[in-house]
Amino acid sequence: MAQITRTFDLLQHQLEKFNKPDTLAYKYDGAWRKFSTQEYIDYSDAISYGLMHLGIGKGDKVAIVSPNRPEWNFADMGIAQIGATSVPMYPTITEADYNFILNDSGCKAIFLADEVLLAKVNSVKHNVASLQHIFTFNKIAGEKTG
Repeated sequence: MAQITRTFDLLQHQLEKFNKPDTLAYKYDGAWRKFSTQEYIDYSDAISYGLMHLGIGKGDKVAIVSPNRPEWNFADMGIAQIGATSVPMYPTITEADYNFILNDSGCKAIFLADEVLLAKVNSVKHNVASLQHIFTFNKIAGEKTG
């Protein structure tokens, strides 16, 4: 393994030195779902490829709005791997705050956890000229899942 110089280098280092079947775990519908080191890498890579396919790359901003869950980490690593910048936002802030932060940062895409957060962002997205893509972690009819 080469020297670790970027946060996402830690994933390959962990795979080689400390590979685990339960690198991340989260309770979904009352049952634990574990994610291995390889799954962490695979999901992060899928996000990177998807964003690049959409034309998002180095220097672009991508927001993440979600309570703590593995998908937050997958999105963050995937964004970093392509040289884009994560713009993390608290899920409890107001629509006005989302409007300000999304406009101020110039976010091109956003990852959201659920229907509640989607409603907040949908209420301001018409004011955010830079916002081109919305993805949800939960499956929501008619929405792209990240």
